[in-house]
Amino acid sequence: MKFPKVFVTILIFTFSLTVTAQKYKKTEKINITKDYKGATFNSNNSLVENLNGIEEFSIFTKSLSDESIQKLMDSNEMITVFVFTNSSFNDLPKKTKDSLNNS
Repeated sequence: MKFPKVFVTILIFTFSLTVTAQKYKKTEKINITKDYKGATFNSNNSLVENLNGIEEFSIFTKSLSDESIQKLMDSNEMITVFVFTNSSFNDLPKKTKDSLNNS
């Protein structure tokens, strides 16, 4: 009598794991857009593609144009990037600002 209880318990446990794991099975890409001060960010675009043309991020975008940074970003599926506006660079020393502008 103990065998059916164990079997049923294992069956229920396995079924619940299988059902909950299905949420990770989706392979379709969902397109998410977000408007920001007249610009539209799109989840199908790269970070540089989304920031290009927005004057508020021009210094940061210019620093991302380095080929080694592009390769690093393209080789990773998910990364976290803290994007700074141009005003964030105001308190930097002149020498540092110049090196960013010349990159």
